[in-house]
Amino acid sequence: MATEAGHADFAPNTEQQADLWKFLKARNEFVSTEIILSGGGFQRVHEFLNPKLMHPGFDSGSPDPAPEITRMGLSGECPTCAATLDLWVEIYGGEAGNLALRTVARGGIYVAGGIAVKVLPKIRTGKFTAAVKHKEKLEAFLSNIPIHVVLNEECPLLGAAFVAWQNI
Repeated sequence: MATEAGHADFAPNTEQQADLWKFLKARNEFVSTEIILSGGGFQRVHEFLNPKLMHPGFDSGSPDPAPEITRMGLSGECPTCAATLDLWVEIYGGEAGNLALRTVARGGIYVAGGIAVKVLPKIRTGKFTAAVKHKEKLEAFLSNIPIHVVLNEECPLLGAAFVAWQNI
């Protein structure tokens, strides 16, 4: 089902997420899931968790700092980066669960795109799956929905190309 769900409002599910919402709301008119779950969201979450810790890649003229945060978070080199990935994955899982409920996705949740592959070790910790299932009254329903991470980072582009080809 095609959506623009990333532009829907971010709905915090924990006290920490509510504090993140407040942090982002003070800087943005809208706090959508896109503002957190896009690549730029890594830096926003990192700055929320530790506003005093600025890595070299955070300079406005530098390339996207998400790869640096991911690398240092996965290696354990930076505890704030690791916490950033944990919180980000928790929010990602929560939103995947919301979409599964809204679409009654009995056939499965398929997570595709470049970011999921890059943070796969954090997804595999179980925080993503726990967040998917943490819903009022429907944990049993969500527990029966399989979750798949598509490892081909080009899958979304290949799908778009296929649709374009069919419409020629």
